[in-house]
Amino acid sequence: MDRGLSLTVEEIQRDLSRFNFFERYVHGKREGDVYVASHARRFLETLKQLPELPEKPRVLELGGVPYSMTILMEKHRGARVTPLSFYEVEVPQGRHVLESPDGAERYEFPYLSVNVERDPYPLEDASFDLVLCCEILEHLLINPSHMFFEAHRVLVPGGFILVSTPNVVRAANLRALQERRNINDAYHGNGVYGRHNREFAPDEVPLLLEACGYTVVRNTTVDVYDSTPPGAEEGREDTIFTLARTSGPRRVATPSPFYVLMNEYLNVIRDAITMGVDEVGHLGRGWHDLEDEGGRGFRWMGRRAVVHLRLAGARHITLHGQVHHPDVETKPVAISLSIGDEVLATRRIADHRWQDVEFVLPCAVSGSVEVEIAVDRTWTPGGGDDRELGLRIQRCWGA
Repeated sequence: MDRGLSLTVEEIQRDLSRFNFFERYVHGKREGDVYVASHARRFLETLKQLPELPEKPRVLELGGVPYSMTILMEKHRGARVTPLSFYEVEVPQGRHVLESPDGAERYEFPYLSVNVERDPYPLEDASFDLVLCCEILEHLLINPSHMFFEAHRVLVPGGFILVSTPNVVRAANLRALQERRNINDAYHGNGVYGRHNREFAPDEVPLLLEACGYTVVRNTTVDVYDSTPPGAEEGREDTIFTLARTSGPRRVATPSPFYVLMNEYLNVIRDAITMGVDEVGHLGRGWHDLEDEGGRGFRWMGRRAVVHLRLAGARHITLHGQVHHPDVETKPVAISLSIGDEVLATRRIADHRWQDVEFVLPCAVSGSVEVEIAVDRTWTPGGGDDRELGLRIQRCWGA
């Protein structure tokens, strides 16, 4: 952490006021001046929280607009910054240009429009040293783990993510509750992503990052807006800063207490899923809870189960699975696969091996498809486990 940074809050305010995004693209100069004045302390603290990075680091900034941190990273850290929007807008892509009044400094930023909790990022694997996720987490509605999954994918091995987000147990919130005032954010004219939808407690951010394949380097709370009263309990500052780096395999994890009923969530973006890694949003009815065997995730299906895939000219759909019926060697299990009302093929399995079960499609298939897998019979493990089990599946893909 660079506590030796020589910048001051006043210098940041003076510098950024020369590049008023709001004056050029939104509602006017005053809105931009208020924004910079309100957030300058946070910008400075974010710079101080950065890890040691290589020279001219490659940085992905989620939610770059209005480019305040983008400019600071380029000017004071020599970073090559790629800004990425955090939710879709009317214009899917374009460029924003910011220029100092004297014309001496000019910045041109490509505008890439995605929804960070739903869309794949239009970026290459292992292409960044750092991901900045500043004041984004609290705005998300359904699945922040997708954001961390995609950030993990585009980071180099051991690359860093720096998350800043409001602390829901900050002293100001406690005072508001004691005074019987509501701490939830107001409804917002910019739509559902304009407001804070879920704020986090200091210990929650590391839990979510670790579940998604990161190791937390540092987790702290800092006042960047208010001043915590003297004698307040530790961890009541207004903003959480969490620095983590990629370590284990990336996962779209949905740990409790952050998620409930995610089997109801549908977000079909992949042509291949691996259970326990990235199946969230791709499963329909018929699946049991995720299990693990030797570090490999899998799910049992019952007699029928549905998986959703987004295909691009696929000619085959393949399952990597295993049957466990005790009598499978003498009485093979028939597995069929259907798209819509059409049964594509049936395969018979007569042993207990993990194996690829391939189904040929009658023609090339593109787009989002609902695939139903069925077995002709199930079995019950017994010993208190009365589930009717068909096939256990580790992976499913189209190609």
